[in-house]
Amino acid sequence: MNSDEKLLTLISKLCNVKYQDFPLGFQDFVKRDILDSLGAAIAGSSRRLTRTLLDAFGDKASSQTATLLGSWRSAEVRDAALINGTCAHAWELDDTYEGGGAPLHAGGVIVTSALTMADAVGGVSGKEFLAAVGAALELECRIARATSGGLGGWHLTSVYGYFGSAMACARILKLTPEQTVHALGISFAQASGNLAATADAADTKALQAGLAATGGTLSAILASKGVTGPLNSFDGPRGLFALYHKGVYDPDQLYNGVLETWVAEGIGFKPWPSCRYTQGYLTALMDLRARHHLTPETVKELRLSSVFPKFIEPREVKVSPRNAVDAQFSIPFTLACMLQNGTMKVADLQDDRLRDPALIEIARRVLPEGEAPTGDYGKDFPPATVTAILHDGRQFSETAVYSLGHPSKRPLDFAAVGNKFRACVPSAAVPPSNESVEKFISSVALLDTLPNVTELLRMMKREPLAA
Repeated sequence: MNSDEKLLTLISKLCNVKYQDFPLGFQDFVKRDILDSLGAAIAGSSRRLTRTLLDAFGDKASSQTATLLGSWRSAEVRDAALINGTCAHAWELDDTYEGGGAPLHAGGVIVTSALTMADAVGGVSGKEFLAAVGAALELECRIARATSGGLGGWHLTSVYGYFGSAMACARILKLTPEQTVHALGISFAQASGNLAATADAADTKALQAGLAATGGTLSAILASKGVTGPLNSFDGPRGLFALYHKGVYDPDQLYNGVLETWVAEGIGFKPWPSCRYTQGYLTALMDLRARHHLTPETVKELRLSSVFPKFIEPREVKVSPRNAVDAQFSIPFTLACMLQNGTMKVADLQDDRLRDPALIEIARRVLPEGEAPTGDYGKDFPPATVTAILHDGRQFSETAVYSLGHPSKRPLDFAAVGNKFRACVPSAAVPPSNESVEKFISSVALLDTLPNVTELLRMMKREPLAA
């Protein structure tokens, strides 16, 4: 069997798998990922960037519109996918794949694309929606596992997100396996995204997730109309692995064990709105703070184990971030939030907090020690050690081998993801009522019983944000 035939066989399985075919653990995982991703997207609706997109694309007349999460306005389906996908990555709250190979955020792009398309076409049951999301997550995580790991300058959340979005939307549109292969090929014609945005703290860090969502949505729509793409976008001679990863990949990770081993269960959920690499240090300080009752007044310095320079340099930018993107990639700033309040939240990324003298002063006490690691910070997430040096001379250290939210070692169960969702919704452009939030969480837990997934959106709508 050649690679084209292998891909068609893989896609046929993912096009035809039903929710009831998922193992019980995977069923629960997909519901958690949906709840986590939608919470991140609703919170992201208040970001300046997403408000700009609303002004540019919201409320356009069209025969096929979809709801904009968090603002509850509507837009043409591709514009809605752009905005909702951007929202999901706006605060760095979306999930992280930690199952081996390349790390990426998969759920935000996939879940928002699928829900946007389902809202636009109507009549999609909860079981159909769950199957679409689960199949797309599985495909995207298999692509990630097939690579050798590391980022290589690519923003894989965006690059791979085009394929995940296309897969999810193809399922919602009930495309054949052959049409879905073409949708993936059309996505490959668009797939891009880079990490240059993090150095310049640019809006494109979040926007690239939205571009992947709208690109995959467009690909599925075009494939449904008969537009064709290459038959193997992944391990063909000019495919993704050859061009983007210099031919270094393991095809067995893509093709073998489909519907037998569910690799997407390697996705973890982040408790805090910052880069995944910071989460280990936040976990170590959270544990250290609770165990030794640390406060900003008692701590003289926080010393870090071997840490990648991009998270502590340039020093002044990491201590006093220029904007939210700087803060999300700053270990000194995120740890200052944790030491001060025992957590980090979206409110800490607002301008008043970024300029808070007390928080900046704490961040100045966060210092690296030892040699900096070499290589690609995206390849894996090594143990993170934080040492607190107190004013009275005592020292306490804590190592987080696994960060809070790790999929197998320190997972967030459905109740914990529900609490995260509750913490997200006050940051919405138009926050839902508490009653609506509780009904929404309960409905996601029973999503397989909903006759129409758009009921979720109707639960949350208040008066839409004014144009």
